Amino acid sequence: MTRALVFVLLAFVLMTIATPLLRMFGFELVGVDIPTIFVLYMALNGDRRPVLGASSLLRVEIGAPGAASALLLGYLADLLGGGIKGATSLALAGLYLTARALSRQVAISGAVSAALITFAATLPVSIIVALVRWTQGVAPSLALAGLLLGQAVLTAALAPALMRLLRFIESKLSREADGRSPLPLS
Repeated sequence: MTRALVFVLLAFVLMTIATPLLRMFGFELVGVDIPTIFVLYMALNGDRRPVLGASSLLRVEIGAPGAASALLLGYLADLLGGGIKGATSLALAGLYLTARALSRQVAISGAVSAALITFAATLPVSIIVALVRWTQGVAPSLALAGLLLGQAVLTAALAPALMRLLRFIESKLSREADGRSPLPLS
């Protein structure tokens, strides 16, 4: 639970900082999908305690803090981005469940795999959000497709560094949970 809370707070801080920084560097229309990186990391690196799935046919291991974090990050993204409330929550919850189900088959072993997996995850999340907006009267266009692709590329470029940071934070949290000092003194 502590891990999920720390990740949500860090994602919130990064989301509030990223938009002005991107605009300062000329990225007016395309943004970085920070919540997708966090949700993907939590889903692929979550604990293995089964919460749902008592059936022997379908045993889905869903970490409740991770699923709740996906919903919360989606809602925060909608609040900060001015989108339709719940659209990103829906997309990130779907991403979390899908990535969690595939977590035994998918491994992020380096920067290239982190970028590729994040690119592959960002596109469906963006498409789901665009479809929800379309149901609310925002018509899709060819320009929107280019923006979604640009967002996926920018997010994939940032993913390796951000996942390395998350891995570092997680190691410090696990050291603290084990009763050791989070920062080695020697």
